[in-house]
Amino acid sequence: MRQRRTPLRLAAAFLVFLLLFPAAQPAHAIIPVTDYAHIVLNLYYHILHYVQFAEQIVQQYTQIRNQIQQIKNDYQSLKKLDVRNWREVYDLIAYMDYLMRQGKALAYSLDNVLETYNATFPGYQPWKIYAEESQLQGRSALDTFGNALRTLHQEYQHDINDQLLLERIKGQVDAAQGPEQSLEALNSLQTFNAQELSVTKRTLAATANLHAVFYAHQLNREAQSEATFRQVLTNSLAQPSPSSPGFSFQPSWSRYGG
Repeated sequence: MRQRRTPLRLAAAFLVFLLLFPAAQPAHAIIPVTDYAHIVLNLYYHILHYVQFAEQIVQQYTQIRNQIQQIKNDYQSLKKLDVRNWREVYDLIAYMDYLMRQGKALAYSLDNVLETYNATFPGYQPWKIYAEESQLQGRSALDTFGNALRTLHQEYQHDINDQLLLERIKGQVDAAQGPEQSLEALNSLQTFNAQELSVTKRTLAATANLHAVFYAHQLNREAQSEATFRQVLTNSLAQPSPSSPGFSFQPSWSRYGG
């Protein structure tokens, strides 16, 4: 029995070897299988990923651009004007005051204007030396009027440049970008107006000066003429009257120097 089992076992082992041997050999002809659905799906997810990445880049770029624009706007808001148009009127006002003091004029800017005024127009008191006093009063009045005319001429000469400056300021107001430039342009305009008021004040002062001297000259002449007439009349009445009949002492003039 043992001898019979041994050949059977060998045959079975040989059979198993023959069955397993072909499977272990390499395949010489394999047909490739392509999974197109997997490839398309994989490509779709890659494209979707890149699109999302591109969208993120665009969003970041938009944010950066908005930030840059905001910085530009803030810079523009804080930016000052490149050119400031300031008007200088100090020299003009000082020169107008200087002109008003020339000659024998009675100017408001004189340090001793009241003393000079009283010496020129003494008021109700007789003439001492009529020729000299009358000439001084007339010269003072004429010089005052002439100096006022010269100050007005100076203001007129500056007015042309002032109007050109005002046009430039108006252009800055129209072209202002941001609140800072707008405020600066408006401040320039307000400063121009304030300086214009200063010049106008000097012009009004010169005009008032003219009126004061003109009326002082007229009133003083009448007052001094009246005082002189009263003095002459009083002195004449104090003299003894002539004794010849038919004559009485009566001056034939009413006012001296009138």
